[in-house]
Amino acid sequence: GTWVGSRLPELAGGTAALLVALGVAIRAGGAARLLRAAAGRLPVARDVLLLGDRAQALRICAALLGGGATLTEALSVARDATSGRTGERLSAVLADVSTGQRPSTAFSRSALVGPTAVQLLTAAERTGGLPECLERLAQQDEQRLGRSLERMTTVYGPIVLLAIALVVGGVVVSLYWPLLQLFESVR
Repeated sequence: GTWVGSRLPELAGGTAALLVALGVAIRAGGAARLLRAAAGRLPVARDVLLLGDRAQALRICAALLGGGATLTEALSVARDATSGRTGERLSAVLADVSTGQRPSTAFSRSALVGPTAVQLLTAAERTGGLPECLERLAQQDEQRLGRSLERMTTVYGPIVLLAIALVVGGVVVSLYWPLLQLFESVR
């Protein structure tokens, strides 16, 4: 309490500056990118973000192809809706498809999907079932995403609870410490 009281102007100024910076970042849309970049550095969170982006992109492509859009239109919309590595890989797929390559080859070259998915895409090209195949791949990614989220919760859940307990404990100690000192001085 004494330490906080002696540094109250500095702490108040720093807190105000932090809140202003956070407000500016939120309005500029940078806070979401910063949080996403920070989460992308954590191993399990990186997998969750990649699976979520890829599932979203594949579902968008499937819906647009099912609605009558061309593959290049669908890939362009999916690329614009995603960010990071998935967006870059979709750009590569779009560039390859625009030059006349088969979708399965383009997806394989960009490393957007694995070898099993490439085989499914190759079969879907022959049968004309590309929208259904992309929808199926999106469903598989969403199932993997669910398992990754469970794993992430298992790994990071206790750490978050410990951090919250430390913060709450710090608040309680900082509130009661001056009272205990006051009671000691009265005795």
